[in-house]
Amino acid sequence: MSCSTYSRCKLSVIQLGCLLLLVSAANSFASLMAVGPMTFSSNVATFPTVLTVQNMGTASGCVGFMGGSDVSGLAACPGGFTGSGGNEVGTAMQTGTRTIAQLNAAGITTSSNLLFVFHPSEPGGGPITIQDLALTFFNPATDNTFTATLPGTPIDFASTIPGSAANTGFAFRLDDFEAGLAAEVFANPVNRVGGAATIIGSTGGAATFSLAAVPAIRPSAVPEPGTVFYLAAAGLVMGVSRRIRRRKN
Repeated sequence: MSCSTYSRCKLSVIQLGCLLLLVSAANSFASLMAVGPMTFSSNVATFPTVLTVQNMGTASGCVGFMGGSDVSGLAACPGGFTGSGGNEVGTAMQTGTRTIAQLNAAGITTSSNLLFVFHPSEPGGGPITIQDLALTFFNPATDNTFTATLPGTPIDFASTIPGSAANTGFAFRLDDFEAGLAAEVFANPVNRVGGAATIIGSTGGAATFSLAAVPAIRPSAVPEPGTVFYLAAAGLVMGVSRRIRRRKN
């Protein structure tokens, strides 16, 4: 990069700084990450389940914790969520928030080993689409909440067979940033976790969204594309800054 004047170089640094902020903001929204189909050692039905939805075509459901009790339907849907709820089914054990104490008892001891598991029940393992997916954390004492959402939706599953067996499901986890935020929630056993989901293409089978534990997932040795771009842009900013200092001297 060449700069005919100091002011132009200064502007370039400002522009690149803005670019870094945009990249950081984009990465911060990548809060839920797909792990893929997983096979567990026990039946998914034994996991703490936060949401069960059932409807032909589109099935949407939300569950949260407000005013000291569980709430479902539109009132429980997080801001920006695609869907209005209303298709929640089952008992309180099938649709309801879960306390951190309950998660701990199920072996989910940290936010880093928390999995959000989608278990479809489409006849013949037929296709389905996740239109939106969110995991919400509640602090009943302060009414504070924060929501981890899944970017890149809709996500199409051409076949649901890999996640339809009794001990299988499609798993999602928190990225490192959101896991750090959720660590504070896990410090208090009375805090709660809820969820929201909208699926389309359903043929009427009940779909569950449960919480499970896995060993902490190690970061990949290969940086994600966003990380590579961030580092490259940072290096470019540093290079331009050094060039400006040389010109000033």
